[in-house]
Amino acid sequence: MDLFKELKDRGFIYQATDEEKLKKILNNDKSVYYCGFDPTAESLHIGNLLPLMALLWLKKNGNEVIAVVGGATGSVGDPSGKTETRNLLEMESIQNNCTRISEQIENFLSREKGSHRILNNYDWFKERKFLDFLREIGPLFSVNKMLTSDSVRLRLQSNTGITFLEFSYMLLQSFDFLYLREKHNCLVQIGGQDQWGNIVMGIDLIRRIRSEQTYGFTIPLLLNEVGEKFGKTVKGSVWLSAEKLSPYEYYQYWRNIPDSMLDSALKRFTFLPLEEIKFLVNEKNCKVNRAKEILGFEATSILHGFEEASIAFTSSVKEFGSADENNLVRTSSKIIAVRQSDAEIPAFFLSRKTFSEKGGIDIVTLLVSSSLSQTRSEAKRSVSQGGVHFLGEKIDKFDHIITLEDIEGKDAVLRVGKKKRKKIKISEN
Repeated sequence: MDLFKELKDRGFIYQATDEEKLKKILNNDKSVYYCGFDPTAESLHIGNLLPLMALLWLKKNGNEVIAVVGGATGSVGDPSGKTETRNLLEMESIQNNCTRISEQIENFLSREKGSHRILNNYDWFKERKFLDFLREIGPLFSVNKMLTSDSVRLRLQSNTGITFLEFSYMLLQSFDFLYLREKHNCLVQIGGQDQWGNIVMGIDLIRRIRSEQTYGFTIPLLLNEVGEKFGKTVKGSVWLSAEKLSPYEYYQYWRNIPDSMLDSALKRFTFLPLEEIKFLVNEKNCKVNRAKEILGFEATSILHGFEEASIAFTSSVKEFGSADENNLVRTSSKIIAVRQSDAEIPAFFLSRKTFSEKGGIDIVTLLVSSSLSQTRSEAKRSVSQGGVHFLGEKIDKFDHIITLEDIEGKDAVLRVGKKKRKKIKISEN
């Protein structure tokens, strides 16, 4: 396989430090690649999905990949792509986030056979003394050059400026690459396009200390249809954690993306062959909704596994119908192995004790508990906007109480908007 061309055609390569050399490395050698993930929340989000998919492609083709979770860098805060200082988290929260994110990455990278590592850069910074670090690394960095980096330059032009803490982030990330080169023979760093300056500085540090040439490439940022950067601060964030966003809701996100994003999404978030994708996005061959079903199924399968993807797909079919009930569209996707007749709406179980102790549960609490709303404020907003329905009836009061009699023996579906729904059931626990 021409891996460089494959990654380029799928939209994974934005800039490369030495494109010709990178072509040879990707196509002829088996190397070690790394990418960093800062633990700013308990879960990664869809903005992290592009570099994760890039790592999976590299692993799939016989390379070793390293995911570095930033227990140290996360305590500083990356200024890249930010117009103001990030809120600093307590170290306990950072390490908790590192643990949760490491588990997510492990599950994701384990989808493909091969070698991978998940490391926390706090492990090699925690014993390093500040003065020793400055004396070892500081003389090798030119402040003049650091000031030309986009992440620094843009902040200097903003109203808030940049703190010394954030300014030091580049030194820490550069040292990460040096450490991984020395300890794990890492040759290539990858990251989002806003990481270009950090990657280049790391390559320069290795050249100065070890007289070795290393490489890097960046990945285009994931933007929505209006050109906004996807991330957890953008309204409508898509989390990669099943606890924060169910597989069904994750499937529905991909199933309902704008038509204009379909081609690029199939290329980036599935392993379907490029020729097949070209076939699927041609409406003469395939209805756009069937292509979106395939996208949703494949993307959900990669993140949550085949079984969860199957449940999400069949649940959606039961509610909204299928775009290709008889599997007439030619595809290599395993979606054709899923029996659409097995469709079921995802269930949320309420303990019988809830009703014996309290008599019922208010609609706002139920919306949050069932993950149909992320917060009570979001739940109240859905109610006030007339988007909440239970048993087919609109709920328009925050204090509306759902009782045991409302649920038991009934097809008790709770719906928010047109797409988000759960069947409410009773458990004996």
